[in-house]
Amino acid sequence: NFKTFETRRAELALMAQTLVDMFLDRASKYGARTALLVKREGRWHEISWDSFASRVRDFALGLAGLGVGRGAAVCLLSENRPEWAFADLAILSLGAVNVPIYPTSSVKDIEYIARHCEAPVLILSTADQWAKVRTMDAQGSRLKKWIVMDPVAGAEERVLTFEGVCELGRAAAARDPELYERLRREGKPEDVASFIYTSGTTGEPKGVMLTHRNFL
Repeated sequence: NFKTFETRRAELALMAQTLVDMFLDRASKYGARTALLVKREGRWHEISWDSFASRVRDFALGLAGLGVGRGAAVCLLSENRPEWAFADLAILSLGAVNVPIYPTSSVKDIEYIARHCEAPVLILSTADQWAKVRTMDAQGSRLKKWIVMDPVAGAEERVLTFEGVCELGRAAAARDPELYERLRREGKPEDVASFIYTSGTTGEPKGVMLTHRNFL
């Protein structure tokens, strides 16, 4: 009932230090139950809370292996899809900052945001998005790696696949099973979780800084 829901929400808010804490509490509570549904090739596919948490862990450790650490900004250019949520929580698990970019943004705006937030990694969704950002002028920016959720034919060496990064993470977890827990437990409520850039209609986009405490 509503009272029980409000009581549980209050308990979570007191217990959780970060958004990742809150997510993992849900995952441990619901386990094999369905967390997400995605429609692909005309069929609905279920993603359980357990699978959701595993994907977050694998991608987080893969990003860590690429050098993403606390305070680093990671740009996320994607439509609404499960991988957006996987990437978001993976970034936050490392104490890094998610910088979401609207999927219809122009190359000029993407280039400006990536340079302004000094992101070393840009995660994007499709081959069409890659075709757009590959024309970016990366000079003067810190971009070193591009990660594409969907396969991209003939991609350059600097372009990694989402699955490839997850494989890096699984290998890291096999070597050190406690690594993810150690990294994510370093998170603090005052850590910045996201830079939300404005539309820039009155000048260059401005980055609004939101902490985990803001969201909680």
